[in-house]
Amino acid sequence: MSQTRDASVFLHIGAKKTGKTTDTLNMCRDLWEHQQKPCLVYNIGNQSHYDDFQEIDLSDIPKFNALAARSKLPWFQIKTIESDALFRSIVTYVRNAVIVLEDSTSYAVGNLSKPFREMILANRNSGNDLIINLHSLKDPAPFLFRSSEYIILRQTSDDPNKLPDKVLAPEKVILAMLDIRETNEFNGNRYAAKLISLQDL
Repeated sequence: MSQTRDASVFLHIGAKKTGKTTDTLNMCRDLWEHQQKPCLVYNIGNQSHYDDFQEIDLSDIPKFNALAARSKLPWFQIKTIESDALFRSIVTYVRNAVIVLEDSTSYAVGNLSKPFREMILANRNSGNDLIINLHSLKDPAPFLFRSSEYIILRQTSDDPNKLPDKVLAPEKVILAMLDIRETNEFNGNRYAAKLISLQDL
């Protein structure tokens, strides 16, 4: 087995049409070019941005790394509704990859399943970077804030004066929200983003 590489959990939070998916694709590209990490997108919402990704199913996950090794550009998507089965299989078989959880509201909010929690906790041993895409700071379960190394924050509907208690580093988050709002107003769009580190808390 190849040596396990560094890995992080990214909470990628922004309203619709703020550039989350485009930025996610850029992260996948960068991690492939610099660390040779293949990408697996859990595309439960059937986002068209991933139409060029090779579609696989649950039966392919045990051989994911072998499939990636044979691919010139190892970008894959899976659309199964069996979320927990997918998470268990990722923990068992997938190593040194980028796992994108696109539009993850249906399983990353509220009470998290045991397989989902185990996948988050296993990322360091597996070398899998996790990118969890959500729409609001209200969405992630507290466990996800505690288990993430970074927040990639974009414009949201959240009020900086009424952040949920579960949000870590609220001062950093508020400053980032205000800066994002100012930058978007200046540029006349919604695409500004800030990277917030949670590692030193």
